[in-house]
Amino acid sequence: MGKLSAAQIRALTKPGRYMDGDGLSLLLTAPKKGYWVLRATINGRRRDIGLVPLDLVRLAEARELAIDMRRDMNRPGIAGGSNS
Repeated sequence: MGKLSAAQIRALTKPGRYMDGDGLSLLLTAPKKGYWVLRATINGRRRDIGLVPLDLVRLAEARELAIDMRRDMNRPGIAGGSNS
């Protein structure tokens, strides 16, 4: 994980999806505007889960949120987790 750097993110101007790794990506909608997305498989189907807007968290925090979300999805009783 960790293909993007904070400096690279600040320099982005072209809208698009920028992959960080392990399913985390930045969906840039305009310069300095966008949101973090986690791509995961839930019940055998690929899903994009919006995490948080770009202007609210730093890259390191977005990575931590993605880790927490994946951990939660793998808990029993949670969609996509074991024993669901």
